Amino acid sequence: MNEKTITAAIDEECAHDIAHSLMPLEEVISLRNCLQTSSALFPRLPPDKADLGLLADDPVLQQLPNFQFTHSTLEPATLAFMKKMISMYKPSVVFEFGSGISTAVLSEHLRIVHQGQVETRYVSIEQSHEYADRTRELLRQCGAGERVSLVIAEIEKMRLHGRETQCYGLNPERLNKILGDQTIDFVLIDGPLGAGPSGIAGARFGTVPLLRSSAT
Repeated sequence: MNEKTITAAIDEECAHDIAHSLMPLEEVISLRNCLQTSSALFPRLPPDKADLGLLADDPVLQQLPNFQFTHSTLEPATLAFMKKMISMYKPSVVFEFGSGISTAVLSEHLRIVHQGQVETRYVSIEQSHEYADRTRELLRQCGAGERVSLVIAEIEKMRLHGRETQCYGLNPERLNKILGDQTIDFVLIDGPLGAGPSGIAGARFGTVPLLRSSAT
């Protein structure tokens, strides 16, 4: 299979995803433009030596010398890029779908960026009790447990914008209870699990509509 055939296959898959997406087309296009790509909706970020350097002396990873990145963790290049974005935009309320090493690393980086001058909040939504327990252990090991609001929200069938889908069980009332009068100004979407036999195809497309009224 040549590169042209592979690109066409990816574009066809993306066209199907967009057609069944709960995200408005203009938001999809905006994301593609931001990632500077036309051959995939959410491509993997290529390793950048400058960005990866942000992980070399990361205080959380230094406390976890035996930690191994796997297929179920956020990729190192993406994690480094997220640190860069937090440094650039300096959000005060971060909302993360999916939890893990990213929760520990980014919540600590958020604290460092603001140096206690701004009240910050890091909320992580997790569908799995098992993964939530793993994340809590990571947070305990690096002393970041008190900086993170880790919320279990199991996957539910729901209707969003006139479409049937499955996503986190976060209705407006529950979101309001989690956030109070705070608004979200940085969102990291790394869940729900969408790949593999236990994943739910297209589930991540429901995350943006869930937060539409709570994000700046």
